[in-house]
Amino acid sequence: MGIKIIPKTGTGLIDENNPILTDSKINKGLAFVNDVIMNIDGKEIKKKDFPLIIEKDKLSSIKLNININGDINKPYDVEISGIDEIKKYLNIEEIKDSNGNVVSYKINSIMPHVVLYDMQEFNQGNLKIESINFYNGSFKGLDSLYGEINDYKTQLNNLARALAISVNTIHSNSSDQSKGINFFNIEAETDIKAAEKLSINAKIKEDVFLINAGKIIDKNDSNYAPGNGERALIIGQLRNIRMEILKITSREEFLKNVYTDSNGNPITSVEPSGLNLADRNQTKIFSNNSGTTIDNYFKATISQLGVSNQEAKRMVKNQQALVDQLVVRRESISGVSLDEEMTNMLQFQRAYEANAKMISVIDQLLDVVVNGLVRR
Repeated sequence: MGIKIIPKTGTGLIDENNPILTDSKINKGLAFVNDVIMNIDGKEIKKKDFPLIIEKDKLSSIKLNININGDINKPYDVEISGIDEIKKYLNIEEIKDSNGNVVSYKINSIMPHVVLYDMQEFNQGNLKIESINFYNGSFKGLDSLYGEINDYKTQLNNLARALAISVNTIHSNSSDQSKGINFFNIEAETDIKAAEKLSINAKIKEDVFLINAGKIIDKNDSNYAPGNGERALIIGQLRNIRMEILKITSREEFLKNVYTDSNGNPITSVEPSGLNLADRNQTKIFSNNSGTTIDNYFKATISQLGVSNQEAKRMVKNQQALVDQLVVRRESISGVSLDEEMTNMLQFQRAYEANAKMISVIDQLLDVVVNGLVRR
């Protein structure tokens, strides 16, 4: 009989011809994917720049920076060409147009982080790697960790984007990003890493009097009142207004989600000279029954993180208890019990003493028979 360990490839298929181990011979080694390097329009992109969106035609090859056997002192670069091969090492989502054609790719993270390399090829100076799927164990946990962190980053980016879009729309009273004064910087509305880009508009930092707190934002209007805070109150209400945060990807979507005109008709766009979003006689802001508040969305994200943390601790505790039970069972079969061995030793000692006594009695009997009996 022999031992053969066969991995599942990145596609989930079993490769019979490339076993990791055959009997005692190790054919494949493990390598850790430390980073990824891409050159897009002359700019070097690494995993710290994820998530990001790349046009379809610009993603033709990547370089994986890997550490052989996880040793940071043994870094190697491996070039991967072709989108099908690239998808084996990166978590990629396809972005399609209205006709269903792929126009770009959203790269979320490296996946998987541990790959196999051919040891014979490596010893000959060639580094050949292949992706594999781990279904349990430490390696699966490692990839699951990165995936979960990426999910939380996505949730925070969605929250930051919705916040920037909603506040800027009301503050500038426009669905056009180029018109009016925005409270937050425009990048937070469009960038995939909105949470990182979110900051107060640089112009407002320089001059706080540019903040549009009142109902009228045109300072040349005869009804302009700098002390009026109706617009600020509307912005403040966003905390308790339910909206479909995942759908708030543009100002038009925000208006359609939570705004109507005085007749109850949905608003899809607004201009500075048109409807006034801070005038209750012209527009009304309402809670979307299908949505959630920004405050509750954030609390739900933090609560989910806490639940995941407790679940991870509980799983570690349960698995450790299971391992301890298995160790006890193994020791009960193959291990040595001092009490049991002491009992056996005493048993054998008493048996030896009994046998010695028996031999002594027989010896005495023979002595009487041979030497003690006298013929009369």
